[in-house]
Amino acid sequence: MKIMNNITHSAQESKNRVVTVSLGKEAYSKLEELANENERSKSYFLKKALDNYLEDLYLYKKAIAVLEKDEPIHDLKDMAKEYGLSDKI
Repeated sequence: MKIMNNITHSAQESKNRVVTVSLGKEAYSKLEELANENERSKSYFLKKALDNYLEDLYLYKKAIAVLEKDEPIHDLKDMAKEYGLSDKI
């Protein structure tokens, strides 16, 4: 019974969550056209777009946090030269 319980628990953890989104006519038309041209669902493109946006936002916020520390910024070429890796970039 313990194995079955773990399987059920894992299946519940991996379930997607449903979100409703309202789009303007133009955005919906573009999405529909894209989905039809690529034989993909509209949900597929919305998920991809949202995943990309959230990842970009996450990385942006991390970068801002690093810049706000006011620590010295090192140029990649200078670092490569310092460590004898100039030919690698």
